[in-house]
Amino acid sequence: MIGSLRGTVATAWHNPSGRAGIVVLGALLTFALVGPAFLPDPTRIPSLGQGAAAPSLTHWLGTDHFGRDLMARLATGARISLAIAMIAVALSLSIGTAVGLVAGSLGGGVDRVLMRLVDAALAVPRLFILLLLLAVWERIPIAALVAVIGATGWFGTSRLVRGEVLRLKNDGYIQAARALGAGRARTIFRHLLPNVAGVILVSATLSMGDVILLEAGLSYLGVGVQPPTPSWGVMVFDARNSFATAPWTLFFPGALVVITVLATSLVSDALRAAFDPRSA
Repeated sequence: MIGSLRGTVATAWHNPSGRAGIVVLGALLTFALVGPAFLPDPTRIPSLGQGAAAPSLTHWLGTDHFGRDLMARLATGARISLAIAMIAVALSLSIGTAVGLVAGSLGGGVDRVLMRLVDAALAVPRLFILLLLLAVWERIPIAALVAVIGATGWFGTSRLVRGEVLRLKNDGYIQAARALGAGRARTIFRHLLPNVAGVILVSATLSMGDVILLEAGLSYLGVGVQPPTPSWGVMVFDARNSFATAPWTLFFPGALVVITVLATSLVSDALRAAFDPRSA
């Protein structure tokens, strides 16, 4: 049996890179949750023709080409981008974990059919699948965007979970549980699932960074979050024509995307090292 998740997170916290990643993610979450309450309306346009203003004491990070406060838009955009990432990752992990547990524990024909379907899905680039699905919407609701991203992101997780189940299901404590009369469902939920939690948690942190990049890319292409709702991808899209005259409008949202993805990677590495010290 692996240690508790609390102990694993504590071990990751004692890893310097893991601690840095956790602190950065905590700061971003605080900014997303608290910031909008103390900042101006991110969609309010003060006056027509005002244009972008450089960072100042009035607007700490400046304004965009419509005169909207950039820090307010970054805070609201953080709330939207991080919420999309967390919900989509939770959905994809739930599906991937369920498929991996079923395939690995049942084996045989069920395993072969499920894994061939996963192989076929992995053979097609995810961005291509998303663009095909999102092309049917002129203005996609955020809930639908989350569902589509989550429903197309579970394939890799299912293979990881299946591999762990195949490795664990013949271990002594699993065999002992079966000998004592534990049914298949009890074996899966009481013994197998807790022992694949490490793989699931590491996959979650890696997927967070991927989804944030994916959402930003889709919003930049115009098929993700729709203006005037701010997300980091939308802000980069809005700043594409004003970079030469107002570089701060592109720098700050782009920097937050990079910082968030880097922080999730650091946390993922620390968690992987905590679950498997040989990987450190």
